[in-house]
Amino acid sequence: MARSRSKAPQDKINRSNEIRRVYQQLGKDAQPKEIIDTLAAEGITVKAGLVNNVLHRERRASGNGKRTRRGGGRPRQSVSSSSETLSVSALTTAKQLLQDAGSLQDAQRALEVLDQLR
Repeated sequence: MARSRSKAPQDKINRSNEIRRVYQQLGKDAQPKEIIDTLAAEGITVKAGLVNNVLHRERRASGNGKRTRRGGGRPRQSVSSSSETLSVSALTTAKQLLQDAGSLQDAQRALEVLDQLR
């Protein structure tokens, strides 16, 4: 037979929410030890493991996580722009033009002159 849930007392503290609250008060550079000390001063006892777990999830959710994942699979063969698709050979040619011109401004000037000659 399944156990029935007992009602939680109204004065029970949600430690995770308290950790998040103190984390936001102390700022993004807050260390777990600082959070534990601050909560202890308020009379709330938390363990380092819970603080680390909550901080890890908070940082990951906010995009400030230390780890980033790279996309797997084969590299793309073309790069999409607003209206055209550039092939790898076109990008290679553009790179060669940039090297031959010496600077981006010189390459742009050369392309403007070429456009006027058409």
